[in-house]
Amino acid sequence: MSEANYHAVVGEALPILIDGLTPFVERVLRAALPPNVSWTEVMRRKDAAAGRQVGAYRDQDLSLILRAMTERLAEHGFPFKSHLSRQGQNYASELRDVRNKWAHNERFTAADAYRAIDSIELL
Repeated sequence: MSEANYHAVVGEALPILIDGLTPFVERVLRAALPPNVSWTEVMRRKDAAAGRQVGAYRDQDLSLILRAMTERLAEHGFPFKSHLSRQGQNYASELRDVRNKWAHNERFTAADAYRAIDSIELL
């Protein structure tokens, strides 16, 4: 299998990760945030306060999902700390790197692809 195919295999696994994480993320953040503010709005405000250019923030954006799971959400702290084991937090951080590597069309070896899919399953 060529490196391009390993990239494609990882790309096929990422929507599965989105489908698996979305209900969990929504449940945790719904309980942690005020009822009148969506978690995507919290992320948008966080980025705007940091001087980042902001646009449309979608709840199905894997980068945003993984950031919400691994970053401090302003005054809301780290909502996932009590919902994910330390290992789960590590998988979420690792998958941020995988998603970025995939999004920037970087090379995946067979070992990289296997590790990515294994981490997706474990998370």
